[in-house]
Amino acid sequence: MSETPQVSVLMGVYNEEQFLRDAIESILGQTYENFEFIVVDDDSTDGSRSIVRSFDDPRITLLKNDENRGLTASLNRALEVATGTYVARQDADDCSEPDRLARQVAFLDEHEEVAVVGSGAYLIDHAGAVIDRRVGYCCPKFDEFIEKSHLVHGSVLARRSILEELDGYDEFFRYGQDYDLWLRLSKRYPVANVPDPLYRLRVHDDSVYFSRKDESVLYSMLARHLATGEADEAVKERLSTDGITEYYDQLDRTQQKVFHHDLATRYLRYGHTGAALKECRNARRFGRTDPKTMLLTLLGKAGPDATRAVRWGMRRYLNAKTTLLNRLDCPYRSTEPETRPTETVE
Repeated sequence: MSETPQVSVLMGVYNEEQFLRDAIESILGQTYENFEFIVVDDDSTDGSRSIVRSFDDPRITLLKNDENRGLTASLNRALEVATGTYVARQDADDCSEPDRLARQVAFLDEHEEVAVVGSGAYLIDHAGAVIDRRVGYCCPKFDEFIEKSHLVHGSVLARRSILEELDGYDEFFRYGQDYDLWLRLSKRYPVANVPDPLYRLRVHDDSVYFSRKDESVLYSMLARHLATGEADEAVKERLSTDGITEYYDQLDRTQQKVFHHDLATRYLRYGHTGAALKECRNARRFGRTDPKTMLLTLLGKAGPDATRAVRWGMRRYLNAKTTLLNRLDCPYRSTEPETRPTETVE
């Protein structure tokens, strides 16, 4: 490694001993080697710190929080000590493909106008088996981020100067901190994805996306409302005292219905049909004949097997749609498909 690494890889860790070793090995095994690896242990109570210390690699820097501060604060702490031109993320329960950093560094070197580049992803289960594949949308714009996030957080490589210009992650956002950052960033700078799967995203019930679903949905809605002017910054001060769950009462009826739709969708995605039907009943309070409520209710009543089949079909449709859009309207030559064979989805 040179004196000044080109890439700083940031990882926040809190009680991640089950998957942590694989995550670290996936970074240390990168074909691109000019990086520093900054790991912030968020006061873990399991063996996570011992696992990090077991790696004898000078590129690893281990920092420890004196108390549990959450992922957002941990990432900002890592960002403060990062020295690389580029900053990469890696979650402690996911893995990166060996050529991930090499391809993303080459992309940002070539496309100086782009602030951050993510990638497509393999979706893996608890045991690491590939269960699905997500094609990355080549050039998502701000308006498209309003609909949903088009970046897998752990897959990104960003210009450190731009993250610092934006003051890093907003520590109000205990969850959804990445979505808030992408909304702020995509207003001012181009964002891109390498469509190919350079990252392995683990899908399991312990992930924040599912385990803190109520709060995660509300944080995401607030980030969207702040970005579009539907909410002002003052609301964050009130919610810092009252808690993010109080934001639900500040939503109008249409927004509350969207909240229950999002929750029902997350439950269905993880096969929890009973909980999904409960959210559908909540959504019916805002209109019993709403088409989306009716569709989600039908899926919930159809059971887990039918839900899995619909989810599989929707992913095929979305991947095909994204692949077509990438072919028709992608300005980046570096996102052309690679020669590495696609892994079979189980």
